[in-house]
Amino acid sequence: MKKLLMMSFIICSVFAACSDGEGNEPKEVVLKDGAQTSQTIYADETKGKNEGIEFTTTGPWTAEVTEVATRATDNGVDWLKLNQYSGDKAGDYTLTLTLKENLTGVDRKATIKIICNSTVITISVEQKGKKEDGTIPEFLSGKLLSKIQYTTEYDDNNGNESSGKSEISLTYDEQNRVIKISDIDGYGDEYIYTYTYLNNTITEKYKYKTEEGSYKEETEIIYVIDDNNRVASWSSEETEGQNGENRRSYKTKGVTHYDNDGYIMSADVTTESTNGPDDTPSIFNSTDICEWKDGNLVKAGEKDSDRYCTLLEYGNVDNIGNLDLNYFLTRTEWLDCLLFGEAGIKAFGYVGKRSTKLMAKETDLYNNHVYTYEYKPNDDGTIGNVTITELTSTGKVEAKITYTLTYIDAN
Repeated sequence: MKKLLMMSFIICSVFAACSDGEGNEPKEVVLKDGAQTSQTIYADETKGKNEGIEFTTTGPWTAEVTEVATRATDNGVDWLKLNQYSGDKAGDYTLTLTLKENLTGVDRKATIKIICNSTVITISVEQKGKKEDGTIPEFLSGKLLSKIQYTTEYDDNNGNESSGKSEISLTYDEQNRVIKISDIDGYGDEYIYTYTYLNNTITEKYKYKTEEGSYKEETEIIYVIDDNNRVASWSSEETEGQNGENRRSYKTKGVTHYDNDGYIMSADVTTESTNGPDDTPSIFNSTDICEWKDGNLVKAGEKDSDRYCTLLEYGNVDNIGNLDLNYFLTRTEWLDCLLFGEAGIKAFGYVGKRSTKLMAKETDLYNNHVYTYEYKPNDDGTIGNVTITELTSTGKVEAKITYTLTYIDAN
């Protein structure tokens, strides 16, 4: 699914409706022959129809952008930017534009005026609220989250402090689907996830090993995807333990349940575990539940015990990136391991509708720790920085994690 960001395009469609003072005076801004009067693009398009606004001036010039509706900010139009707003001398210029993707569902228009002395050229730009197929885009499609670098600072409240740096890298295929996640933590331990897409299945392979290689985990999960592009069921096999010992193994099967609006509501899970080849398997059945309010997930965890649950609260930051950061950055075990364990495929959008907002607060009911989230967005609407503060049950700060997020252009 397209979870992406801003669109940059070059316009060659301009208007030669110029105000020249007296009718016979020479124009002080001249457009390239064949320039159009306006350009209309769809909400999710990443490029314009032509190559650029090319013009020649006889002297210094300025450009301004004006909203034709009511969305202008104090600093001008917030969804359309020019590569330059002035030139200090006569010459040839090409004007380019950068737009945010339109997730509002409403058409929006702006005019650009290029002014050189008494000559004014007016350019019309309209960005539709819908895609070409008539649907409204929900997420940014121009940018893909490619790297997360984060630093964790710990304080055990006994005067002992420590810190560690970690990095997560993401790799995509030509269809902008995640095919690999590599996570190397501050201790040098490595977690690698790979994803293979085939027909109606996604296969996830997970490998974890300590830096010295003494402890390993390996998991393979096969997800079955329904006609609505959601996980309908899954099965997994996992082994873990020290080298040279009988390693523990787990086999898990699960079935998901969605409501009529497309939100994940629960999953029934059966786990079979053994401690070595001669051990009698143990069978464990459980149900994970999700509760939603106003389009946001507010509770997640095990059905039979509130203690093994997470409570979530939200602010005003929209959840519109190509990946769902609520799953990707969660600090509680119950949200991280909800349904089939780890954030991975949940963050990709294969578990129904996502929360409309990014969480501002997470409460772990097991230990009553609270995690608060602060976000710093980039100009294109993506999230550039996140700070998570962990508070103990007594309100003391135990850890602070700062994230820097890096993006690449979508294919």
